[in-house]
Amino acid sequence: MIQAGVPEDQAESMVCYRGEGCSICNDTGYKGRVGFYQVMPLFEELRELILSGANTAELKRESMRLGVKTMRQAALSKVGEQVTSFEEVMRCTVADD
Repeated sequence: MIQAGVPEDQAESMVCYRGEGCSICNDTGYKGRVGFYQVMPLFEELRELILSGANTAELKRESMRLGVKTMRQAALSKVGEQVTSFEEVMRCTVADD
């Protein structure tokens, strides 16, 4: 979990669940849908970078410095909320490099 991006202090106490599945959910263990998404507020610092022609790596680095969660981090928080499984997060997101 730590390698996937869960902070070490949270990884120790995080409980992961996996849905058992049934014929109604096609043995997935999921009822309904939950979205994994990343929201990036347009802070003034990011606005300036965009206007100066910064590349995506620079925008990502600055947004993370400003506390914006990556897609994987947002999805991992749903594991802690017991909304989804760790395996589903790993299947649907890419590593935060």
